[in-house]
Amino acid sequence: MKKKKLDDYEQTKINAKFMTTAYACSQSSGKEANIDEVKHYVELGANVNCFNIFGYTAADLVLKSEEPIKKNLLEYFLSVKEFNVNNRYNKTYLTPLERAVEIENAKDAFEICKKLVERGAKIYSEKDDINAIQKAKECAEPNEELINFLTKCASEKIIDSTEDRTEDMSMQIYVEELGKVMKDANLMEDL
Repeated sequence: MKKKKLDDYEQTKINAKFMTTAYACSQSSGKEANIDEVKHYVELGANVNCFNIFGYTAADLVLKSEEPIKKNLLEYFLSVKEFNVNNRYNKTYLTPLERAVEIENAKDAFEICKKLVERGAKIYSEKDDINAIQKAKECAEPNEELINFLTKCASEKIIDSTEDRTEDMSMQIYVEELGKVMKDANLMEDL
């Protein structure tokens, strides 16, 4: 089903209803969460990357909610083509991946982070020093399985990104980037 083009007023109204419903879901205990209503507003044309007046996106709200809601809504957002897994334009200035590493349930954190990475979430940002591995280590109870997974994925992405460059340049970039990953994973003392 093709979405109809909304004018600015209609778009703002749908986005507001979407964010209000996402917020209500994030505050509920799970039984009364109306996930179908959130989906309904997305189908009507709500922007899944919009944010509320406080600067939070729906993903930010969902990642602060109870476990079943968090997992179900985030999986739904990941199924929406327009969902930006690297959206950093919010109050926290963190991507969904950098927020997801903070999930207390280790199994859920791993599953959600894995899905975000598979969808294209960047472990390292090109513009700043924030990264998902570092955030995972800063948690009260670091999830070693998740840290190892993110470190492995970061290493593989570095290798893939250097294949198109000249051999000398590729090796230099590879060594520098791999060194950063290893340092973040505490596999090297100092670089």
